Amino acid sequence: MEDVKDNELDKLIRKCYQCMSKSDINDIFVVYEDSDEIIEIVYDIKKRVLAVDKVISYFENLEEYEICHRLVQIKERAN
Repeated sequence: MEDVKDNELDKLIRKCYQCMSKSDINDIFVVYEDSDEIIEIVYDIKKRVLAVDKVISYFENLEEYEICHRLVQIKERAN
């Protein structure tokens, strides 16, 4: 059962990463998008940076540093 939960969490966080990488942290910042749902963090730069940090932490634990680097670049663009 734990593998199923881990697999679902991994899918969710990877989907969040994909959405974040397509969004502009200083404009419309979508953290999750599915066919019937869009989750956006309204313009609160601290909350947006915190969301990016949480995704970075997840990928650091998996040692996927290329993704971490891309997320850090997104975070650095925050005004």
